[in-house]
Amino acid sequence: MYVTTAPCLECAKLIIQAGIKRLVYRDNYRITDGIDLLARAGIEIVNLTE
Repeated sequence: MYVTTAPCLECAKLIIQAGIKRLVYRDNYRITDGIDLLARAGIEIVNLTE
């Protein structure tokens, strides 16, 4: 899944439920709870600014 901004916590839950295995994003969200949850769920996370 490609998005411009890292997902919030609620969106991260929906991403996990949808069975998405990889998330690519550019901008950080002000709260990192969503990215933290995705990482704990084993989803590959790619930040294009790194």
